[in-house]
Amino acid sequence: MKLMQKAVQDPKDLTFFDQIHTINLQSHFIGELSEDSFEYFGLVEKLFICSNQIERLEKSIFKNLAYLNQLDLNNNKITHIDSNAFASLKNLAVLNLSTNPIDYIHPSLFKGLIKLDKIFMNNCQIVRLEKGTFESQINLKNLSLTSNLLEKISFDLFDNCTRLEVINLNSNQIQMIENNFSKKNLNSLQHLYLGYNKFKFVSSDTFINIPNLKNLWLNGNELETLADFTFHYLGDLKSLNLSSNKTKFICARAFSGLKTLRDMNLADNQIDGLEATVFSELVCLVELNLSINR
Repeated sequence: MKLMQKAVQDPKDLTFFDQIHTINLQSHFIGELSEDSFEYFGLVEKLFICSNQIERLEKSIFKNLAYLNQLDLNNNKITHIDSNAFASLKNLAVLNLSTNPIDYIHPSLFKGLIKLDKIFMNNCQIVRLEKGTFESQINLKNLSLTSNLLEKISFDLFDNCTRLEVINLNSNQIQMIENNFSKKNLNSLQHLYLGYNKFKFVSSDTFINIPNLKNLWLNGNELETLADFTFHYLGDLKSLNLSSNKTKFICARAFSGLKTLRDMNLADNQIDGLEATVFSELVCLVELNLSINR
């Protein structure tokens, strides 16, 4: 059900809809959610409260939504989320907190939410993610954190997220990934987006525990040199985007191990020469973009 004719400024005004499974309260000028806002929504499975004026998510406001599996809070004004705000949402699978001025995520915010499948926190102001933030997310498949202010990623942040398929960290301020991407093998990870950050260098150890990666984007960074064996552990990689960096020099064996690579983008760099054997191991390569170089 989508309510568009009359603005609803407090969800508890909808007590006559106690059998509804989907409620869309987009753009209803809702400024505050209280503990009893969803008292009569016990059967709701999908709740869209995007494009409102909500600033805070306090403890227990979602306590009556035992069946909720999708919650969209995109495009509000949220600056504070209590560490227990989502504690009762044991069936939650999809959570969208994008386009909110959130700068801090409490490390226990998602604790116990083992059914979470997708988390979207794009276009916020998140500066850091602490150890344990995704400790309970054993079924998480898609994590998107584009356009935040993250400066580094802890090497153990995703250790329990063994079913992750997509990680999108485009457009942050990341300069480094501590040690390697994960202490444990993330065998399900297929798409890793690290474009438009501030990487100056990546080592082969960075990717050692993501052996089945298919797509890697490192475009829009500050990479000047690609060292030998940088991508050696990515034997299943199909697409590699290194465009719009500051790359001047590529070592002869920088692409060693990429025997299944089909698409490589090196456009918009500062390359003025290449070793004769630099692409010799890329036996499956069908598309190579070297435009806008020297």
